Amino acid sequence: MKSLIVYCSEYKNNTEKIAQIFAKKANSDLINIRDFNDIDINDN
Repeated sequence: MKSLIVYCSEYKNNTEKIAQIFAKKANSDLINIRDFNDIDINDN
């Protein structure tokens, strides 16, 4: 099973650094929520 880590990092990118560590350890994909303009969770 593949996992996805979604994060938002604003101040000094500390959250991004931690998310990268988690993603590497869990063999997960990593996405910064700020990279998306519009997200529709109801889109099929």
